[in-house]
Amino acid sequence: MFTGDIIPTVNHLGLAWVMAYDVEPMTTIAEKQSIYQRCAREGLLLAFPHEPMTGGVELDTLGKKPEIKRMLDL
Repeated sequence: MFTGDIIPTVNHLGLAWVMAYDVEPMTTIAEKQSIYQRCAREGLLLAFPHEPMTGGVELDTLGKKPEIKRMLDL
C-alpha cells in the first residue's frame, strides 16, 4: 500500500507523528490506524514516498505501536 503523505517515512509510523503542516491531524491519526489494521488483516506491505532506498516494509502490529517486522531494500 502506498502511504502518500499520511506516513511519508518509516519515522512517521507512530500514530502521533504527523506532518507539521497537517491541518487535520486527528483525521490522519484515524487513517493511520485504519491502514495498520488493514495491513494486519490482509498482510499488506507499506511503501513510503519519501524513503528513496526502501522498497517497502512489513509491519508488526501486535504491540502498542507498529514496528517494522521486515524491510525490503531497493
